[in-house]
Amino acid sequence: MSISSSLHGALLRMPAEDTVEMLAVAGLDFLVLDLEHGPHDATALKHHLALAQVHGLPVLVRPGERDPHVIQRALDLGAAGAVVPHIDDPAGAAEAVRWARYPPQGERGIATYTRAGRFGTRSAEEHAAAAEDHLLLVMLESPAAVDAAPAILATPGVDGYMIGPGDLAFALAHDEAETRTLAQLTDAVHRAGREAGAVRTDIVSTLGGADAASAQGCRLIVHNLAAHMMASFSRLARSDR
Repeated sequence: MSISSSLHGALLRMPAEDTVEMLAVAGLDFLVLDLEHGPHDATALKHHLALAQVHGLPVLVRPGERDPHVIQRALDLGAAGAVVPHIDDPAGAAEAVRWARYPPQGERGIATYTRAGRFGTRSAEEHAAAAEDHLLLVMLESPAAVDAAPAILATPGVDGYMIGPGDLAFALAHDEAETRTLAQLTDAVHRAGREAGAVRTDIVSTLGGADAASAQGCRLIVHNLAAHMMASFSRLARSDR
């Protein structure tokens, strides 16, 4: 997945095949399929990835848990990369690299007869070379992850990061020993990201939030589709009152 400037994508839970196509037709640059807070079904995932591929829409998959089989399955089905949640330390980042990357950097098993291997029409070398373009993003969602951000983002094989704002805020509210604010924690992660040259990925719920993220150097802007849909539905509900 090539990133030349700020790209706009959407966070989508399955099942939503028609929405995948609508987002592609509308001209979004990429899609994040959320298996963490949505259904975790391999057949549905295959259908969504196939539809997106027909329209040339790259898809990143956020698995529901840190499971090497889920990540490999998503990549074998044609995902352009993975967004791995709840990475709190460099060991977790290295683990994600092992699962998502082929040797010598990782330990992902290779099969060329998958969708990603063009059903056996690619050689192992061609398939592995194409997989080098896969994005591996880690999610930092706790104060511990913030503290470890420089080491996490320096892990070879990690391309970038996404802050989990909801989880980070919730953890902060329940940590009586933590004196830093959410803004301070967020700034610390972004500072570590700039120093590591990592791809910054932000989840936003408004167009204003997207503009602000772009102005701050965010390269992957992920629109929270549920927030946009609820805002639109709420406007419809009030339209005749």
